[in-house]
Amino acid sequence: MPRPRTLAPPPPASLHPPGTARTPLAVPAVPRADGSVSLSTGGGDPRSIALGTAEPLPLSVPAAGRGVRTTNEFSATEMPVDEEGLQLLAEGGATPGLPRIPLFWLLDANRLRSVLERCGRLEVPAGEVILRQGDQADDLYVILRGRVHVSVRSPRREEPLGRGSAGEFFGELPLLVQSRQPATVTAAVATALLRLDRALMEELLADAPPMWQMLLRTARDRAIERLVATSPLFDTLAVADAAALVARFEFRDLGPGMPLITEGEPVATLLVVLAGGCDVVFRDRGTERPVAVLGPGDLVGAVSLLERKPADVSVRTRTRVWALAMSSATFREVIVTYPTVLIHVGEVAQQRHARLAQLRG
Repeated sequence: MPRPRTLAPPPPASLHPPGTARTPLAVPAVPRADGSVSLSTGGGDPRSIALGTAEPLPLSVPAAGRGVRTTNEFSATEMPVDEEGLQLLAEGGATPGLPRIPLFWLLDANRLRSVLERCGRLEVPAGEVILRQGDQADDLYVILRGRVHVSVRSPRREEPLGRGSAGEFFGELPLLVQSRQPATVTAAVATALLRLDRALMEELLADAPPMWQMLLRTARDRAIERLVATSPLFDTLAVADAAALVARFEFRDLGPGMPLITEGEPVATLLVVLAGGCDVVFRDRGTERPVAVLGPGDLVGAVSLLERKPADVSVRTRTRVWALAMSSATFREVIVTYPTVLIHVGEVAQQRHARLAQLRG
């Protein structure tokens, strides 16, 4: 079982409504000119974090978009949501949906009814996998009844990461970043779900921009929680030390095709990928050759920073990427303060040198 980690969400930025461009939905712009936002520490256990019920933070919202549309295969019975579904949403209050489903709090009864007419209701038996880590996915799910477990694979084991019950949602990250499903979601008991596809979500977000606040805040918090639960950077640290280490990073939203490090040039920043992918390449007799594709949990720039020498590869974003960033000066303080971080970065350096030597022949 992973140790509890004490983390808190990043501070707020500004909010503006989404557009309609068909590009992957992105994380917010933030107060700093470079797109970064500091991370602070606080209380909470990532293993029991509520799914999508956090108080919304104001966040800047870029254009909506479209990613890969696929259908997840699992043993569920799907049926249109009718008055029964509306009643399930309305339980606990007089206004349909608002007291029970935080994601729908900004919708009036008529708009909610219109949403229900266009989404499906799934009845999932206990033990069935709804979303599997690594799958392509493009739908948002809201729990009407029942309970789900969330887990993520680490290099050593399957880590329990969270749980969700009626009123909570999951599946938001592939809507925001062009990425695969980051965790496995399994029905703990017989569970009823609403499934909202991307087209419907785009309309909802255009009609109710503050809905972005909840989606973006939730996706960002969960990405950080997954990193802390699975990355060797945090594996041997005490809870307080893990929280202090997270606080040394800044959050970055990086567009596709953006150069992160350039072969032969010095590196100023360590990046830890939260979501999305990066291409690693090197020049061989004037030709660019691929080395690897980096994904969530991978380090960018660590080898050059550790060895204090120019980069021997180039790295650029393949998709929109969310990352945690740390300056070179802070990195040097951290490897002195936390020897296990130094050990992990050293192991990464050895592996990458071996891979590059193999490719260079």
